[in-house]
Amino acid sequence: MNKKTTYLILFLIIALGFFLRVYNIESAPPGVYPDEAVNGEDAIRAIAAGDYQWFYPANNGREGLFMNLIALCFKFFGISVLTLKLPSIIFGTLTIWGTYLVTKEIFQKERIGLIAAFLASVSFWAINFSRISFRANMLPFILVFSFYFLIKGVRINKFLPFAIGGFIFGAGLHTYISFRVAPAILVFLLISYILTSENFLKTYWKKILIFILFTFISAAPIIYSFYAHPEYL
Repeated sequence: MNKKTTYLILFLIIALGFFLRVYNIESAPPGVYPDEAVNGEDAIRAIAAGDYQWFYPANNGREGLFMNLIALCFKFFGISVLTLKLPSIIFGTLTIWGTYLVTKEIFQKERIGLIAAFLASVSFWAINFSRISFRANMLPFILVFSFYFLIKGVRINKFLPFAIGGFIFGAGLHTYISFRVAPAILVFLLISYILTSENFLKTYWKKILIFILFTFISAAPIIYSFYAHPEYL
C-alpha cells in the first residue's frame, strides 16, 4: 500500500473508534457511576475555587490530572454527561493511533500496525472504558506513546525520542495507581535489549539517562505531593 492509502485506512479506523466511543454517550451506559460523579464534583470544586490539585484525597485518593482535564472541559464546554466523559473519549481514541504507531515501530510493517489499530478501535473493553469517566483510561495512552518513542529512539539512535518518551512516561504517575508497576516493563525491555544487542549500554547510556531525567521532570509535581503528604502515596 502507498502512504495515502495507509493514512486513509488509519483515519477511517480512528474515526470508527471515535464514533463507537461517543455515539449515544449520554444514554449508554445509563446514568453516571459513583466514581464518575466524584470526579465531576472535584472538577466543579476546582473551577469554583480555582484550586487545581496534583492529587485529590477524596474517594480513597486519586491522581489529579484526570479531574483537572474534566474541569477544563466543564469550564469551556459546560457541565454535562458528555463533557464529564470527554477526556476518556479523547484518550481512548488517541490510544488507537498510538497502538498503530508502537506496533508498526516494533514490527516495521504498516499492515500489522493497521490491524492492531483496528482491534484497539473495536475491542469491547477499550470501547466500554472509553465511555466511562475513569482516570485509568489515560494509562494505555501513556504506555503506547511512551514506548513508541522509546523504541523508535533505540532504532534511530537520537536523543529527542528518548526525551519525549521519558516525559510522557513520567506523566503516567499523574494518571492511575497501577502505573506504579509500569517501570517493571522498562526493566524487562532493558534486559531484552542488553541480551540481543551488542554493547547496548555503552551505546545508549546517555540516552537512557535522558529518558530517566525527563521522566522525573514530568513526574516531579506529584512526587513532591507524595513527599509533602505521605498518606497520599
